[in-house]
Amino acid sequence: MQNIIHQERSECSRPASHELQNAKNLDLADLPTAVLNSAREEIREYMNQYYNCLDPTESAARKARLRVSEEQREIEEVANQMARKSLEMQRMELPEVQHDTTLGRIPALSRLGPSIEPVSSLDRLGPLESPQDANSPLSAPPPQKKKPG
Repeated sequence: MQNIIHQERSECSRPASHELQNAKNLDLADLPTAVLNSAREEIREYMNQYYNCLDPTESAARKARLRVSEEQREIEEVANQMARKSLEMQRMELPEVQHDTTLGRIPALSRLGPSIEPVSSLDRLGPLESPQDANSPLSAPPPQKKKPG
């Protein structure tokens, strides 16, 4: 049971050997340096978070694992894979954007029509009472309070 779990983890956490072989065989010249540098920087930031832990023994062990990974060029391979995947994602997004514009899609704001301007509070509540209206017979004077006694 534990061997199966270990095998599943190793398959999930590491690419298959044929994928690594294909990554090694591909020419690095087709990857833009900006994309590759971005992937390297992202890995570097992640690795700094990984080996900066409170336990000094664990931190030293993690740094040693990082050095071994660098010596085996695993980190460079991962950066290449990240850069390739980033380029693939960008290429996949571009046709969708072009496809939307070729269909003649109308933006939502254009379909909604003119915006309705808000009505001011004076227009909603009506005019204020003028002094002439205060003397009219319709408005009764406020009742007088009588003093007890």
